Amino acid sequence: MQQEKTPNRAATPGGDGRVGLLDSLRGFAILGILLINVQSFGLLSSAFLNPKALGEPPVADYSVWLITHLLVDEKFITILTLLFGAGIVLMAERSKLEAQEFERVFRRRMLWLLGIGLAHGLLLWRGDILTSYAICAMAAVHFRNRTPWQLLKIALVLLLVPTVIAVLMTIGLHFLPPERLQEIANAHWLPSREVIRSEVALYTGPWLSTMGARALDGLTIQGWMLITERFWRVLALMLIGMALLRIGFLRGQWEPQQYRRIGLRALAIGLPLVALGVLLNEVFGWDLRYSLYLGDIANYWASALVAIGWIALLALLFQFNLLGRISLWLTAVGRLALSNYLLQTLICASLFYGFGLGLYGELDRPMLLLVVLGIWITQILLSIWYLKHFKVGPFEWAWRRASARPLFA
Repeated sequence: MQQEKTPNRAATPGGDGRVGLLDSLRGFAILGILLINVQSFGLLSSAFLNPKALGEPPVADYSVWLITHLLVDEKFITILTLLFGAGIVLMAERSKLEAQEFERVFRRRMLWLLGIGLAHGLLLWRGDILTSYAICAMAAVHFRNRTPWQLLKIALVLLLVPTVIAVLMTIGLHFLPPERLQEIANAHWLPSREVIRSEVALYTGPWLSTMGARALDGLTIQGWMLITERFWRVLALMLIGMALLRIGFLRGQWEPQQYRRIGLRALAIGLPLVALGVLLNEVFGWDLRYSLYLGDIANYWASALVAIGWIALLALLFQFNLLGRISLWLTAVGRLALSNYLLQTLICASLFYGFGLGLYGELDRPMLLLVVLGIWITQILLSIWYLKHFKVGPFEWAWRRASARPLFA
């Protein structure tokens, strides 16, 4: 008679004091976000925002967009952000420093991350998230001792801010003169041939001569996103991550039936809500005045539910050791999360930008999936090999060493 499997919560803590589930979730998130980020690297900016920016897409292209939008877009970056917030609490728990000294050291660490993020965003890729993480974490650390319920209430208020901004921006679009609205559409939503040629030249031309324009483009995008959405959302998700760690959800300490129930319910609510958002965009014909801001509201709210669903289901598989080798792969990638995140940029920039193969705007979404698969295999193999020889990733080591000393002696 076959013996029934029982959950193995003892496998959750890592041997070096790490929480094994968190490392697996980080690896899961880092690999998952590439499905979206590769589209930001390889597609025109308008095509990234609007799947019909260049006209009615082929069925295969739209199908890839739809599946990744439903299952991945904003979901995996949400997981990563929740884990960042949880990491703040773990750092505080393990620190032997007094509260004020811990905050001082933590701020110094985040200032270095801010520097890494700015270099990453201005020199290589306008989609950088590290800058936002550093800024929001310096605010989030002050909430680390709040109760889970207090953290959730504050997070809900913060999450409402981008929704209000989106509504106001949508109203504003309806009052713009037709010529100004057309100008915005040409630049960001339904690009003219001239805009397409200009953007392709910017990212495939000589790297040094276009650096200033690209840096300005990246700074503008990063600043606008930080003000209108990222600061509020990222900070809120960090606080939710703190709460989820405190109640044991992210530590793998819940009962299997709890994870199963939460996971299925979160996906059963979240996925139809994302699909409803897509349907409404189709009903409005992907009109700039609706889709640019209001069209993303459904995914904005549902992505947190879907992310929690993925976490719950992965925790369930982790408890019963059902992932097998995949768990080892995810853990290896997750332990080198910063290095793997930046490695994805280096590989993608080399494929799509001017100092490399210059494939920007040349590949459709199905072809980009093959690129993702190749990068996944590369990162998994490299991470496993690296951890056999070293304990800390190269960028993690450099970040730790740099932030060990005061910025200004």
